[in-house]
Amino acid sequence: MSGQSIIEVESDKASMEIASLATGFVTDILVELGENISTGSKVMILDSGNHI
Repeated sequence: MSGQSIIEVESDKASMEIASLATGFVTDILVELGENISTGSKVMILDSGNHI
């Protein structure tokens, strides 16, 4: 559901939940729990079902 929290991210200074910008299903998670990533990194694939 769009607007629903789908992931929690943590930095040295803060922890926050990130909401989905689209409706769909998470089909693949691209990072491991505890893995360090850079800003802008892809962390999951969301399938909205809108295939052409």
